[in-house]
Amino acid sequence: MRKIASISFPIILMGFLVGLPALTTDIYLPGFPALTKFFGTSASEIQISLMATMIGIATGQLIIGPLSDKYGRKSTLWISLLLFLFSTLLCIYSKNVQAFIVFRFIQGFSCSGGMVISRAVLTDTYSGQDFSRALSVNTAILGFTPAVAPILGGIILTFAPWQGEFVFLLGMGLIFLFCSLGLKESLPREKRNSDLSNNMINNLLVTLKNKTFLLYVLIFSFSMSVLFAFISSSPFIFQEYYKLSPLVYSLFFGTNTIAITAGTLLSSCFKNERKTLYFGASGLLIMSIITSLILILVNSYIIFEISIFIMFLFTGLINPIATAMALKSNRELAGTASAILGASSFFFGGVMCSLAGIGNILYATSIALNFCALLVFSMVFRFSPSYAGIKNIKS
Repeated sequence: MRKIASISFPIILMGFLVGLPALTTDIYLPGFPALTKFFGTSASEIQISLMATMIGIATGQLIIGPLSDKYGRKSTLWISLLLFLFSTLLCIYSKNVQAFIVFRFIQGFSCSGGMVISRAVLTDTYSGQDFSRALSVNTAILGFTPAVAPILGGIILTFAPWQGEFVFLLGMGLIFLFCSLGLKESLPREKRNSDLSNNMINNLLVTLKNKTFLLYVLIFSFSMSVLFAFISSSPFIFQEYYKLSPLVYSLFFGTNTIAITAGTLLSSCFKNERKTLYFGASGLLIMSIITSLILILVNSYIIFEISIFIMFLFTGLINPIATAMALKSNRELAGTASAILGASSFFFGGVMCSLAGIGNILYATSIALNFCALLVFSMVFRFSPSYAGIKNIKS
């Protein structure tokens, strides 16, 4: 394993690659109203394009990761980036919303390669404290991207039509492809998985039979679905209901991302993970109800934004703990567990994106937020093994 003398080029590149799905998902959010007018369609159909992207990311993680185990990291990364460039071009020249949705699915599928391969390369290359340092850079850029992406999208929309956001993605894809040409293969042939299909299926089946793992996967997924439901409807709520500009909307969106990051940092300050999970689930449900009432009854984007910010603090509390508990319950197959965890969150989040756009967007968003928060609350307090243990102690 190689040592890190300083933050090297491969670490920086892997960090930006892991943020490619977030960039692809979030940069076009300020352009939702413009896309609705361009294609002459409804808000719900544009939200379906976001759902398609997220399902593509979920599917890609489960397929591209194992493929890189068999064929190597570098070649798999090149192919995924070439597919990303091709699908981005197709998005730019889409003539109808149905084609746009299909191309967004392909774009999501291909960009997930950056996420799974970047972490695999770091795992191949570094160990011990060196690995922790490399992963911290990777995670920092991943957390930074969702805050910056919509702001970039809002700035681009100030000077260009919605296609400009995809031209930017095309340029980033070309830069990543060019930079990846200089990477060395991190997985030698003798370490590659030749029996891909059998191992992958067996690992998936074994992992999915772990009920404790599945419980925490669902808690994480529906906590993330609260975020995704808001993401899909927020461009219409802020720009069409509250009449804010794309740039101002993107600034609010970036603020909400800071709330999630702050919640994640706060979660590490609590000593008892289980009590923190209960606190987070309770706060998420209470704030989802308050946020819904404000959205429907109070016509103030400032009050609505404050409520969303607090709600996402609780989301930030839940996510790292649910992730840790899920992976702790399946240490033997951590790679497969990580893929399922990521895929599940994007899959359920994608479904919530489409549901949040059905009918009146204010009511649909409120229902989606409360439904997901209630599921998180019920799973934490009713089915969690740790909760059962607390009940037995008290009795």
